[in-house]
Amino acid sequence: MTLVKYRPLSSLLSIDDDMRRFFNLGNYESDTVWRPNVDIIDNEDSYELKAELPGLKKKDINISVEDGILKLSGEKKTEDEKKEKNYHLRESYYGKFERSFRLPQDAESDKIKAEFNDGVLEVIIPKSEKAKPKQIQVS
Repeated sequence: MTLVKYRPLSSLLSIDDDMRRFFNLGNYESDTVWRPNVDIIDNEDSYELKAELPGLKKKDINISVEDGILKLSGEKKTEDEKKEKNYHLRESYYGKFERSFRLPQDAESDKIKAEFNDGVLEVIIPKSEKAKPKQIQVS
């Protein structure tokens, strides 16, 4: 027997999506907000943030830190639609996105580094030396 986590609001959201598609209420694609998936890992020396940004280039991504908030933003531009193309289904997200994360107090925001490879943005946020655990020898 498989255990399934109960999420009462998820069924309401899917009903809303289905109704919008069925009655063609507005432009469904423009109503959808693109929020790239992000994983945050707490390592011994740093925090590691990985964001999935398929189809983007380095020039399309902005990273900034202000008042202890790390902000990722950018835009995925649509392909030039040609009249010959007749889409039956289009699930790709296009448009602007923005994600913000409050940095922990032990983060060194002036030493943050970022790399972008194969559609994955990796942001390394070092921890301050004073925040790292230290082993004390007993004499």
